[in-house]
Amino acid sequence: PVVLMVNNLGGMSNLELGLVSKYAIRHLVDKRKLKIHRVVSGALMTSINMAGMSLTLLKLDTSLTNWLDAKAGAPGWPFVSTAERSDIPSLPVKGDESAASVAQASPTEQGRLVCSCLKAVCEALIANE
Repeated sequence: PVVLMVNNLGGMSNLELGLVSKYAIRHLVDKRKLKIHRVVSGALMTSINMAGMSLTLLKLDTSLTNWLDAKAGAPGWPFVSTAERSDIPSLPVKGDESAASVAQASPTEQGRLVCSCLKAVCEALIANE
């Protein structure tokens, strides 16, 4: 298994970086027959606002996996967290009793606002296609 690191050199949008990631994954899996364990994508090492990106493949072993999962305080690293793994809430899985209560929960005012904003953005994009 490998880790694919997709680095934005600074001048790409997140949408462009997502497309690069998508096609890199597709190529590595379909053409190179690699098993991608994880993708790390973001502005990891920039060159001010240089247009472009870099791709890095890391062959995974237990030691490297532990280093990638270790706590980090670097602002550019996508996995910056001070929470212990036990502090991170898990999402309900199919068949879990708590899934029904989550699905039936009434949306909060903030949730309704987010939904209405997303709907307005989607409608504007569709209208201007």
